[in-house]
Amino acid sequence: DNIEFHMVALQYGQTAECRPSENNRCAHGLCQGATFATSNRAALNKRGGEVYCYQPDYSCPAGYACSLPGPRHGHAPAGFDLNGQTPITMFFGGEVTGVHEAQAVLSNQVHAVFYTSITATFSLLRTANATGGECVIRERAEDSSCPIPRRDAATAVVNNKGGQNGKIL
Repeated sequence: DNIEFHMVALQYGQTAECRPSENNRCAHGLCQGATFATSNRAALNKRGGEVYCYQPDYSCPAGYACSLPGPRHGHAPAGFDLNGQTPITMFFGGEVTGVHEAQAVLSNQVHAVFYTSITATFSLLRTANATGGECVIRERAEDSSCPIPRRDAATAVVNNKGGQNGKIL
């Protein structure tokens, strides 16, 4: 049996704005804690629901940051189905400056995108060292406690059965 998943791909527009309340397809990000210690917490509204951020302003309540990655290139994606049902794309790193900039600014962030029929929700996954602490990036890669910022990295999602639910490498 073949299962197909179709997704509408739209060109990124810096000035485009989307709000799901306008009944259009939309990409939005979670407002997540702005520090390493709080990055695994989402901002909640008065009803207890998660607060989302949208382009072009990327605004979130004080103490929270928008998880939308913004424009980037040279990132490495890996797709899989969470528990065989929820389609997710994870991507690592990339260059966050324009392609014609003299000095490249690279990222080591890991973003996950969760898809529904009308939305794509971005979240920023906390990158931690082997003991669960905050990453320390040093000039030499072998002295760093986490992956160094880079572009054009290779990623894969594997498990011990060779399937598509497992760990991102």
